[in-house]
Amino acid sequence: MTPKTNLEAYRILYQIHNHLRDLLIDYNFAALKLDRPGLTDYIYVLHKIKKVIDDDAAADLYKLIPIRNKVCHMHLITESELRFIVECLNTIHSL
Repeated sequence: MTPKTNLEAYRILYQIHNHLRDLLIDYNFAALKLDRPGLTDYIYVLHKIKKVIDDDAAADLYKLIPIRNKVCHMHLITESELRFIVECLNTIHSL
């Protein structure tokens, strides 16, 4: 893949992160002793506490974490990883 692909992946990951955060705009993360919650925290709360995400969607979103890490550390991702990111975006838009 190319750096342009990673840029597109980053854009989509940003949308996913913001959408999940927006679903939790009123959630008190201080109760979990989290000052700066991240993607993993959002998935956990939406899945285990708020019950907004089912088991399959949560599993897919957790699989997204290593791909997000590759993108954030500027490692090139594969075409299938980019497709998976898009699938995750489509999943969360249905929430």
